[in-house]
Formats: sequence, structure tokens, C-alpha cells
Amino acid sequence: LYEDSLLMAELTMGGQNAAYGTDFLLGNVSGLSYAAKSNGFVFAGYGIEDDNYSDYVNLDVKGKAVIICLGEPKVGDNDIVSGTDKRSKWTNPGISDKVALAVAKGATNVILISPNQPSFSERSVSKSKKTRMYYPSKDDANGVASTYISHDFAKKILGEKADALIAISRKKEVYAIADHFQNNEAVNFSFKKDRITT
Repeated sequence: LYEDSLLMAELTMGGQNAAYGTDFLLGNVSGLSYAAKSNGFVFAGYGIEDDNYSDYVNLDVKGKAVIICLGEPKVGDNDIVSGTDKRSKWTNPGISDKVALAVAKGATNVILISPNQPSFSERSVSKSKKTRMYYPSKDDANGVASTYISHDFAKKILGEKADALIAISRKKEVYAIADHFQNNEAVNFSFKKDRITT
């Protein structure tokens, strides 16, 4: 069994230093350390690529951090991807599939925005710093780390577009191709953990 404690985590985007617990939180990452330098970032809507809907049209994410919002688009009562009132794999398990897709396309790390959670609760911050006991996984040392950012930090890096982009996700609307964009400002993301094994 493993139990991990966070020793440090740093995120810098476009010259903005993020404060842990206020501006960003680690996502579900199992490795003990991670460091990535990206030559820019890409906003990729929901981070979905499917027959009925794609956020990756004309986007090159290789070597870049990918920013995506949680959820998936609907038209009326139906999800666009499934074509029914049932959610698709992009909602459940959702995050892992979105991260895996971004990684397959060459992303250095994935930055998540929750449209319904503007900031992080004390409980969320505390839970992100120390895990419960868990069984090791074969994927423990693989993959790309993900992190969540607050709405306030999203505004710092996405500028005036941030509120409108987050609102699209909150309303489960469709992102237009023009909503997706690239930025060449550097992104540095790293963390280190301590692990107790029993």
C-alpha cells in the first residue's frame, strides 16, 4: 500500500506564478515527481475528439500544455457525442480519457477548469496534499500530470476571454472553432511527493 504526501508543486504560465491551493491543485496523479516545460499552451474547449464533435480541429498541441474544461456539449436534452440523453465516456470517466487524448497528441501536461467550481475548498486543498492509503497501479510511473486551475487564475492567463469560455462549458454549449486558440508563452509545471509504503 502507498500513502503520498505533497512536498512541492509549482505552476507558471505566461509569466504568472500560481499559488498552490489558491490558483491551482494537483489532479489525480500517481507519480512521485514530474517536471514539464511547455513552449506555450492551447485552449482546447472540452478536450474531446469524437465522430460527432471535436475540439482539436486545426489545433497542434505537441509540446504544449493543453487547457480544457470539464463536461461535454449538449443540444437540447441530448449530449452531442452520444446522440442521446446519456452521457458519453467524455463525462464518465471523462478526465482520464481527456488527459489520455491530449497526451496521445503530444501535450506536455493538461490543465483542467471546472466550470462549476470557481475556487478550491480547504478540504480539497488538504486532500490534494496527502492521499489515503492506496494500492499501486501499473500506470504509476506513466503518463502526463494534470492540474486544476481556479477561475481567477484562468482569467490571468486567458484574459478577457476566460469568463465567456468557462460559461460555454457551464451551459454545456458547443465551442466554436474560433474559441480554441494557441498561446506561445511558456508553461512550467512540476511537483514532488514523498511516499510511505506498507
